[in-house]
Amino acid sequence: MIGCGGYIQQTLLPALKVLAHQFEITGLINRSGQTPAPVQAMFPDLRADTSLDAIDFRQTDIVFVCIPENAVPKLMVKLHRYDTAHLTIMVSTPVLGLRQSHLSPLFKPFKQVLAFENAFCLPPFLLAKQLIDQGKIGQPKKLNLFHSGFRYHGLALVRFLLDGAYPLYSRALSFGQYSEYHFKFRRGCYATMVEPRDYAVGSFMLAGNQGIICDYALKAKNSFEIGYQQNADGVYCALMLNGVQQPTNALDQLFTDKLPIDALPDPSLFRQLHIRAAVEIFHALEQNNTTYLYHHSQTLYDNLLIHLTRRLGVCIDPAALFGRSLLKFLYLRLWPLLRGGRKR
Repeated sequence: MIGCGGYIQQTLLPALKVLAHQFEITGLINRSGQTPAPVQAMFPDLRADTSLDAIDFRQTDIVFVCIPENAVPKLMVKLHRYDTAHLTIMVSTPVLGLRQSHLSPLFKPFKQVLAFENAFCLPPFLLAKQLIDQGKIGQPKKLNLFHSGFRYHGLALVRFLLDGAYPLYSRALSFGQYSEYHFKFRRGCYATMVEPRDYAVGSFMLAGNQGIICDYALKAKNSFEIGYQQNADGVYCALMLNGVQQPTNALDQLFTDKLPIDALPDPSLFRQLHIRAAVEIFHALEQNNTTYLYHHSQTLYDNLLIHLTRRLGVCIDPAALFGRSLLKFLYLRLWPLLRGGRKR
């Protein structure tokens, strides 16, 4: 693990503690070389270092990178000096700075480079996706994220629930602290994301032509209300659907049994759900389940679309009518070629 900020301490390390039977941390690198107290509480034998030389990459399968995105290219160059061709690199979003997409070829020497995007692995959204796939609400038509999505994270979630579709049209409205994004997809699907994010009060609603999924009480025909169940220790243990506890799987039970709730810097339900999402991603990586693994190019696209929509007010991508993205092609294919040619 390279970097040891709040996200690693509050979300990733607790997830790896839950999955201690599957994963071993072979190194922790940060600028100070000091091991933060929350890390010591969960992993007493883990010691931070300042140099990549402290890591035995031959005994390492995954490198998780959580540093400022503008510093990622230099780190990739340093990693090339080691035996790292077999590695999976997971980078915290948005992976690269907006003007750095031409540096994405630096990712080619590695086995794969993924973005650690966990928005769509949050338990309520996995259940929502399951209900969609079961045809419970018919064809999805409108998704609303009220203070429960943030920029490229929110867009990744929207696209996950709508089968990875690219927006045909996006529009932004912003003043003061308030922002909202409107997306139109082919087949008459729409989505709205309202900021600022505040997960403590945020909610979502997904309407189809035969029903509605939401996470708040709603008196409507064929509606599905998602809620949460916690045990006596305050640990998240299951989802509720219309007041009925849903079946749990082996990962749910492992999470309930192994989560170090007393050692968490933030034991809130919101944080626990994000830890549970991280558990899902790490498990998917170990099982090579690509359903929950987000390629770095997808996050680069999400970040660019949100940025352009905020700056221009409107963004149109006609190729989305055919399930593709002209914007993504120009940004991740043509732009790197032009920048490379200019340098030569």
